Amino acid sequence: MNLSLFDACLRQYQAVLANDEVNQLRGVQYVYALRGALFAVPVSVLTESEDRCGEYGRALRKWWDAAYVTFYAYLPDLALSTAHSTARYARASKEASASSGRRTAEVFRVGFLVALLCVSLLIHLPLAAYNLLELLLLGKVGVALALLSFNCANYYLEWTRWGLPASVVVVAVGLTSCIWRMGEADGPLKELTPSALLLQAMEGMRTRAEQRQTTELESLRQLQADVLDDL
Repeated sequence: MNLSLFDACLRQYQAVLANDEVNQLRGVQYVYALRGALFAVPVSVLTESEDRCGEYGRALRKWWDAAYVTFYAYLPDLALSTAHSTARYARASKEASASSGRRTAEVFRVGFLVALLCVSLLIHLPLAAYNLLELLLLGKVGVALALLSFNCANYYLEWTRWGLPASVVVVAVGLTSCIWRMGEADGPLKELTPSALLLQAMEGMRTRAEQRQTTELESLRQLQADVLDDL
């Protein structure tokens, strides 16, 4: 660019700096306007001087047009769009990771509840069997008499060598049943029964599923709103 074109550009730059509309801008808008003028002024000067400068002026104007489109129009929009897309992908990845974490935690929680239910069944099935035996033999006295009669008969007839150990197990289960009944009167042990555990597990799973669905729908709406804002 020769000195006359440089002088014309300098005068137009000064006019831009003295423009009232430009001076009313603040912050990023002011910087963006000056940045646009950096490319627009040479294009304007070269357009006005096209007849005088000839092919040299037209070639130079095309170079400045390309610089204007590339560095003022295209690259900033590309950078802004890329930043928005990256932010959306990061937010979506974060939400997906959180959702996967919640579902993984739910799998472990269900596994723990299944194990707890198995332990509860392991405890309550012998208690239920003893309670049924006690019901059939008309109470604890009937159970004691039945065990005594069985062991006496087994001692003389030698039916099995497991008679005494089996009687000890029945007595132990009976004592546990009595203690458990006293604890159930206070309330906390009732929450450890298989039925109570199953109801609690189903209610907890339903509540957490509703919470997950609500959270995921809110995240999806937020991501859709971000996409619409960018459009």
